[in-house]
Amino acid sequence: MSRRNQPNPTKSGRPQGSKNAPVGQVVVVHQCPECKSTERERYRFASCVQHGGITAAGVEYSHVVRRRTKCRDCFKVRIDTFLENRMPDASPGDADEPQ
Repeated sequence: MSRRNQPNPTKSGRPQGSKNAPVGQVVVVHQCPECKSTERERYRFASCVQHGGITAAGVEYSHVVRRRTKCRDCFKVRIDTFLENRMPDASPGDADEPQ
């Protein structure tokens, strides 16, 4: 057996022949329209509308959630929009909000 075909126990990473992970949630990073910063304060208020569809990336969503925040750099108030796949009775309360 040649040296190339022997497994290397010190090598880290994915095992050879493993499958790719399925595509999960698409993460969107919102930027401030004024200063293009991604730093923001905590989300304050959320409004949730049950409206389903498919994104351009082919991911299904069932709710459109809008959360109010403020930029930490220029202090501009903005509303970030998220497309989420939720249970029909889920509400955008404090427990569901990202920090």
